[in-house]
Amino acid sequence: MKYRTLGLAFVGALFAVTAAAQQPSDSVKWVGTDKLEIKSTVIARDGCYSAGSATAGNPTGSTAVQNAVLVTYPLKHAKGMCTQALTPVTFSITTEAAKDAQAIVLYTTDERTKSTSARALSIPAK
Repeated sequence: MKYRTLGLAFVGALFAVTAAAQQPSDSVKWVGTDKLEIKSTVIARDGCYSAGSATAGNPTGSTAVQNAVLVTYPLKHAKGMCTQALTPVTFSITTEAAKDAQAIVLYTTDERTKSTSARALSIPAK
């Protein structure tokens, strides 16, 4: 019984460390005078997800945000057997930034659940 308790504690600690290490992340930098290079990692719920092509603009049916650089990251979902672990999915895009842009809004769409989430980032200083 002592070993079983130790095993469960180890698995719990390993899960906590893994979950903490897999967080969404973003990096933004200027390319030239009017373009931004945006690289992001989002965490998908399982291994069936992969990155679609990132596009400039907001997804259909969502509200456009004024004075912002809008980017859509589409998560694609494959059918079949997949790992049930949280999966990091990486996106990258270089897009123009209007002079009056004050923020970046990243939309992530999920074709399987037909959902959209959004988060905002600051535009870095030139």
